[in-house]
Amino acid sequence: MSWIMGAGLAAAVLSVGACSAAAFIQHPYPKSAVDMAVSLKVGVIRTPEFQVVAIDYQIWIQADGVFPGRQMLCMMGMYSTPLAYKSFGCGSEDPLLRTEWEVREGGLVVAHGSSPPDGHEIINKETKIKVIGYFSGQAGKKYSVEARFTKDASALDAANPHLIIVPRKYR
Repeated sequence: MSWIMGAGLAAAVLSVGACSAAAFIQHPYPKSAVDMAVSLKVGVIRTPEFQVVAIDYQIWIQADGVFPGRQMLCMMGMYSTPLAYKSFGCGSEDPLLRTEWEVREGGLVVAHGSSPPDGHEIINKETKIKVIGYFSGQAGKKYSVEARFTKDASALDAANPHLIIVPRKYR
């Protein structure tokens, strides 16, 4: 009987230890105002309101690098010029990731734009980040971002895409 109680106590200690270890896992972008999983199918998503602490922000679409490198770059439109896009072997078709966005303060649109057709990327082995826009806010005010995916990029959903909003000078 004591062996069973001892095994139960050990399992309880191990599960508490696992929970404690999970609590110490650091978020990859701890300064982000928003980090939410999204589907990249045609449609509209809206972030929850967030309070601005810095002035300038970037809007990112981040995806895990699950596709071969060149394919991922082509799908997300991560090339420096249209000529580079063709030299990557992407063909003549536009990239899948096309986004229009608006930043709202309450019901008012205070900034808007669309993802640039080329460049504006952050690349490492694990993830690919397409910078789809920039905006300035006023510290202490609350904003939300509405992103409209205008071309079906749901093929990238397998890459666990996230919409992330970070201060422009992210470190």
